[in-house]
Order: sequence, then structure tokens, then C-alpha cells
Amino acid sequence: MSRLPKYMAMFLALQLLAPHLHTLNASASVDLHNHLFMNEGMSWMFQGNFYAPLKSTSWKDKFYSRMNGDALQHSDLQIVVVALYAHPLMTLSLRDSIHRQIDQAEAFVADHPEWVIARKASEAALALSMKKRVLVLSLETAAGILETEKDLEAFIDHRGISIVTFMHLTADHYGGVAFLKGSHALASPIDFLKSLFSPHHDDNGVRVNPEKLSDKGREMVEALIKRKVWIDLAHSSDATQKDLYPILKKAGQPHLYTHTTLRRYFQAERSVSDEQLRLVAQTKGMIGLIPSVDMVDPIETLPKECGSCPKDTCQTGLKALAEHFRAASLEIGSDAVVLGSDLNAPLQLIPPTCNTGTDLDQRGFYRGDQIPQLWKALRKADAPIPEPISKYTQKFIATWRKVRP
Repeated sequence: MSRLPKYMAMFLALQLLAPHLHTLNASASVDLHNHLFMNEGMSWMFQGNFYAPLKSTSWKDKFYSRMNGDALQHSDLQIVVVALYAHPLMTLSLRDSIHRQIDQAEAFVADHPEWVIARKASEAALALSMKKRVLVLSLETAAGILETEKDLEAFIDHRGISIVTFMHLTADHYGGVAFLKGSHALASPIDFLKSLFSPHHDDNGVRVNPEKLSDKGREMVEALIKRKVWIDLAHSSDATQKDLYPILKKAGQPHLYTHTTLRRYFQAERSVSDEQLRLVAQTKGMIGLIPSVDMVDPIETLPKECGSCPKDTCQTGLKALAEHFRAASLEIGSDAVVLGSDLNAPLQLIPPTCNTGTDLDQRGFYRGDQIPQLWKALRKADAPIPEPISKYTQKFIATWRKVRP
């Protein structure tokens, strides 16, 4: 009798293991966007690195490390999507910077055998079944890094990047980027200045960027999808996303927003609109929410009074973030609304809150090893966090599997 092909043996093993995945780690969770190696991507602008003590001491710190190797170990995260990013003005070579970040990820895994880098859902599922923890490599910004077939071979085929956040802050030759709020929209200055003379808005009056997916952008997206890369819609303009939808539908890809918030509460194109959220539900996709007051405005519909808490904590910060979790969960299911921490990105996080029984009451959320406390605080604020929280890992594996059937 001939031996089973390797892929068939793995498939059968996963079918046997699948019913037991939920018992692996009841406290395990998922982070869809975490900049573990931001010092390599932002050079001197960023203080701290993955192998040094954390530099952040406050939720207000923007350019100080909030996640390192030790914090990652204590984060209770079971699946971490590692966002690889190289600032175009802070690095001599974008490609070399990304390669060095992947080198650091591989070095960490080599030194910590309880971690693996998974290139596809089946590898992640197998690792979880062996009680290991998983890193998934993701690239933020395709332009300047993924330009040629050689680049695709280098970063996708050989280095194992599995998710690509196609657009980022500044417009490029691949398509339009989503406007941020207020003066932050100047991150894409040319498009924003154009919008002053020819403004475009969504149905609720939010300023949007009319720049669409370019022909080169379409070619690159199709090349990535051919390689079974999951396309992240975060940061893409509404117009670019509308051009991407039929491409993703043809490929059967669930819609993914790795780090965002809800536009109904945060009035900026950068956040997910109600229409986009419905498409996430239809495609059985996922979103990651950013725990940052820079992306979570006060919500006036929340109660002004919350017991003995100061009034300025009742409609802001953690309470407002919990409302994003509630609203999104009603649309797409609580297990599909996870964390997209964006840790180590230049953002303020969550200020001190009240009555959660965690460190967040005194110091707020400001570092990665507080993630277990963040989940506890969100539950106390009535966010519909799944019980057990390991349902997040099950959902991520099942959703990612659709990208590579």
C-alpha cells in the first residue's frame, strides 16, 4: 500500500484535531496587527526595541516601545499577526528593513520553541494542537516593497508573508488611501489638498478620498491573491475598496480589517462604515479594533454617570471602545471582532478608567503585557467578549482557511 501524500496526511490529522482546538488554552486570544519590530521600521524616531525593556510609561506615549519579547510572552496572545512596516523616510532601504524584521521574528521563534511562524491556516491549526503559539507575518504597505515578480518570490514565497495591508497612510501608485480625521488627513497631503477643491463625502457627510485602485494596483492584488495572500482592507479609501470587492469575491476571500474602529462613532474614512461592516458579515470575515483614543471618540449616547467614576471616563476611552465591540458584534458576531492593537505605532492608547479591578483603573492601557487585563476590563464594561476567549483563535483559523481552501 502506497504512503498517503503529505498534504492528505496533514488534512486527516487536522480533521481529527479540530474538535479539540477549543480546549487548548481557554485564555488565548488573537491580535490582528502588532508592530513587534517597529524600531527597525522607524529607526531613531522610535525608542526601544524587541529585546530591550519597554520604554512606555504612560498611555500617552507615542514613540516608545509598548511590546517586546517579555511582554509578548505574558500577553496571553495565542495568535499574533506581526505587522512589518518600514517608514519611507526613516529607512535607507524599505526591502532591507522588512527582511531584517523577518530575521528578528525567525530568531525569536528559534530561541522560543513554544512559538512558530505559520504561513497558512493549516500550519497554525497544527501548531495550536501542539499547544504552541503562532506568529503570522503581515506586510503594511505594498508599494515600494512588492513591485516585481522577484519581490513576490522573496517576501511571499520565501519569507512567508501571508497577509498584506495593501495601502497605508500616503497615496501611492497602487490606489487611494483612507483619510484620517481632521488635520491627520494631511498624512496624504496631495489627495487631501485635491479634496479641498473637489470634496467627496459618504452618505453621512464624512470626507472620503475618491482615488480608486489603479491598474498597477489591480495587477499586484491579483498576483498576491494568486499566491493565497489575504488582503487587508484597512487604510484603503472607500473608492479603492469598491474596486477590490469583486476581486476578493472572485477569490472567495473573507473581508479583513486588521486594525480599525467603527465610522458611526469615529467620523473618518479610516474607520469601517456600516456598509463595509455588512460586507464583512456577508463574507464571514473579521475586524480588529484599535484600543486607542486617537481612533475612539467620546460617545454621547453612553450614560454620563457610571457609579463613582469621574464623569470624563463614562463616555470615553475603555467605555467607548466597549461600545465599538458591542456594535460590531451585533453585525458580524462576537468571535469575529478581535483586537487589532497596533502596538508600537505612534498612537495614544486608553487612559485610566474606573471600576474594572485591573491596572487600567490607575494607569490605563499602555503596554502589551496588560492585554489579559484589557479583556477583563472590556468584559466589565459589558463588551461581548467570547467565553472562553479562545473562540477567537478558532474563528481566525476557520476564516484564514478560506483564503487557501
